[in-house]
Amino acid sequence: IPNLPIRDLRTKINDLGIHSQIKDARETLLQSPIFDAVREANLSALKVTEGIIRNSAIDEIKRMSATMAKDWTNFKDLVSPQMQVDKFLNAHLAQIIQTSALAQSALANIEISKITGAFQLADDMRISFRDKFTDFATSYKDLFKSFEIPETSLFRLPPSISEMPTIEFFNGVDLLETTVEEVNHDEYEELRIIVREEIRQSTKDSVIIQLQEVNPDWIKMLEGARQAFNSTNPDKNRQCITSLRELFRDIMLYLSPDEQIKDWSNSMDDFANNRPTRKARLRYIARNINHGAFTKFVEKDIEAIIAAIDIFQAGTHVVNSKLTDAQMNALFFRAESTILFLFSIANYEE
Repeated sequence: IPNLPIRDLRTKINDLGIHSQIKDARETLLQSPIFDAVREANLSALKVTEGIIRNSAIDEIKRMSATMAKDWTNFKDLVSPQMQVDKFLNAHLAQIIQTSALAQSALANIEISKITGAFQLADDMRISFRDKFTDFATSYKDLFKSFEIPETSLFRLPPSISEMPTIEFFNGVDLLETTVEEVNHDEYEELRIIVREEIRQSTKDSVIIQLQEVNPDWIKMLEGARQAFNSTNPDKNRQCITSLRELFRDIMLYLSPDEQIKDWSNSMDDFANNRPTRKARLRYIARNINHGAFTKFVEKDIEAIIAAIDIFQAGTHVVNSKLTDAQMNALFFRAESTILFLFSIANYEE
């Protein structure tokens, strides 16, 4: 997808999902705010690419984070002394756009009415899950819209962080897809599988390294969840989801200690019953990035995955739950990705 010329790529993203499979009367996500949001996000990423072509290399270097600039220098020295910064930055953007476009095309194959259809849920829980995902998609669009502005350039962030919102959204769409009983895959499914496996392997390795540095006991908790998932225990899904929820809670508390938040903020809106709210904790974790649209995305990302954990947990209230391996795999890797994302932004320093 990203190897097309800019003009053709813009047309492709506008049309992505318009193929024979969905040209019937079904109300797919193609006709939803979710699809509109990710398409707009991808078009914003293209505008950033077009801006790189228009601007001088000096302008782009000035906007780079120190990490991004170092990566460019190392890459240039390794590949070619004449390596142009615009080509380096566009290569980074191409990977982001490809992953995001694959998420966009996957959404076009999902029928709105069938989201969460694989679960027996109360209507209010179904509606809440869909609303949270819509908010997640909207925040993704707003984030990439903000990257069009030089003052909030994507390249002010190191590559390890700037690519992660797209990975989070890709994994979120993957998880959303498993809540539908049957999905008609398109011609991009083979490429999605390749990208998915690359992301999952990289995430799995990185999250273990990160947890080992901070608290080896969390690796035991994570491995315990994995072992439960791979066991023949009929109650394995409930045990796995409970472990993931506890791990999320412990990591959130570690990255946003109560006393440090109290020193950081004196706003009453950041506290409930003298404890920091989840929003306050996430704002604290992302405080060094100092980018409103990014912080909002983190907030909606967490809300979306917690809503997903809720509907999965609702499906484990009975022994021998009918959650499938594909569903649990998607939830597991979505959780690992989000844990890595939280650590990455918490460790960020300008």
